[in-house]
Amino acid sequence: MSADPSLSLLCKVEKLHTSDINCCTFSPDGKKLATASSDRLAAVVDCDSSSDAQLKAVCDGSATIRKLVGHKYHVNVCCFSPSGDLLATGSTDCSVRIWNVATGECTATVSGHQRGAIRALAFSADGTHILSAAADDSLSVIDVISSSCVKNWKATTEGVIQACAWTSHGWHIVVGSSSGHLMVWDAFECRLMASVRNAHDLGVCSLVHFLSEIEYVASGGVDTKIRLWRLKDQAGSAQLQELCVLSGHTSSVYTLAVSPDKRFLLSGSNDKTIRLWKLETKQDISQAAGHLGFVSCCSFSPCGRFAVSSGGDRLLRVWKLSNADGSLTASALPNAAVASAPEGPADKWSVDEVCTWLTSLKLDKHTETFRQASVDGACLQNIHAQQLCKTFGIESPGERYTILRSVSELFPASRDVPNEFICPISMEIMRDPVVASDGFSYERSAIVAWITAGRHTSPLTNLPLTSSLVFANNNLLTVIRSHLDRWQRDGGVAPSAPTTPSPATLQH
Repeated sequence: MSADPSLSLLCKVEKLHTSDINCCTFSPDGKKLATASSDRLAAVVDCDSSSDAQLKAVCDGSATIRKLVGHKYHVNVCCFSPSGDLLATGSTDCSVRIWNVATGECTATVSGHQRGAIRALAFSADGTHILSAAADDSLSVIDVISSSCVKNWKATTEGVIQACAWTSHGWHIVVGSSSGHLMVWDAFECRLMASVRNAHDLGVCSLVHFLSEIEYVASGGVDTKIRLWRLKDQAGSAQLQELCVLSGHTSSVYTLAVSPDKRFLLSGSNDKTIRLWKLETKQDISQAAGHLGFVSCCSFSPCGRFAVSSGGDRLLRVWKLSNADGSLTASALPNAAVASAPEGPADKWSVDEVCTWLTSLKLDKHTETFRQASVDGACLQNIHAQQLCKTFGIESPGERYTILRSVSELFPASRDVPNEFICPISMEIMRDPVVASDGFSYERSAIVAWITAGRHTSPLTNLPLTSSLVFANNNLLTVIRSHLDRWQRDGGVAPSAPTTPSPATLQH
């Protein structure tokens, strides 16, 4: 059995910002690092977070950095979309901005809150919505495709909302306030489903949601404690059950992050330290000092071998998780060895490079089939859902969706229809889009047939569906119609427009 990992400083990034760094996070593919600062800027840094050398390039200033200019006051939070192509930022200027990560262009500015700084942001699992929490005690749900606020409500009359996250249910959220309350809300009905008063004395500062064998929420408070909760989240009700308390910090716990394999928890505090916790044993297994001020943010790299932290000293610190002998914790963190996609134009890829790309998507079990069919980059560019199912025998809708989404990102010019318009099951443009309990949108007939056939797991994540209810996604329907109408006006040959949806909910 391998030794528990420990934190060791790899390098420091200086002069990235001129004021406090309030948030830091890696992109889902680990190739970019985003930060948000009180200097009114966000930044996106190109890096390969699975490589010591690439991370050190960030520290020595040789990495490419794009500064995102637009907010008028402090930028308090940033988060990547699940696909990694968008970055959302929230500011004291009361606005949420959505940025194209590749170009650094601001594609939308949304003001869903009347007043108060944006404190927290989170993308939904399918990337179609953003949850924002503000100092005016309100929560907003932003539709990404239409760049509009579709829900806004007062979530508390006591304290300020400090943290929020989507649950695995899909349209439920968990929030924490400065009054010490933890709450679970239905984000689309604006209905309170569960509340724990005084979950932390003096206030909740941070929280993170994650799914392992069961659904968890970890919360950090002004009381210096980290509390681990079990979330029982169902269609009509929710419950938070306290499991344990993690003690070690000597001041407010401002930030929490969970490792990719869900075995470790990282925390940062006003006591200027970060701590690594082993969730199985509930023990503090490593502590790291060095920050000259409070630690306001931390994040694991997707490979699980590195972490970053920052805060009031304006320095971004990069940490390596190593065993006692100094070796990287590949055995402790099984997601560490992740293949990278090949370099160069995708349409010029060889068969071997296409197989390497499949491995980078964690679909290496299909490489032999692709190899036997001699699929190179030119073939990949024209691949479609029917081929994946009938020719290559890929029966999982989630795997087909992963492949086709990645193909559309490799060959954006050859894809006229946005990925968000395509049903992950039928792989056709949705005519009656609905949101299932996993948070993803599907064609109604496809997901109903899926559930009716006795499948009670998500087609995309393979995790249990907590409800057989589906809700009409009218915002997406409107955008699809608008896109198809514009396509026809421009002389394109568009598919039939979506039909009018059936009633908002359906139960089986």
